[in-house]
Amino acid sequence: IKPDIETGKTIFTNRCGNCHGLPKPDDFTAKSWEGILSYMIPKARLSKEQGIHVTAYLKASAAK
Repeated sequence: IKPDIETGKTIFTNRCGNCHGLPKPDDFTAKSWEGILSYMIPKARLSKEQGIHVTAYLKASAAK
């Protein structure tokens, strides 16, 4: 599967934003997002494909 940043942004906004306020992608580094997502993707019951897209979006927009 090819990661799609726009799809990831949509999933992040719609699925993650249902349960809590959304942090800005650049609130965290890519490494920090890895840890957060390893916990939150299963908790949000995202599919493997959805997780790939969300991860791509957040890492592309993460703090440097």
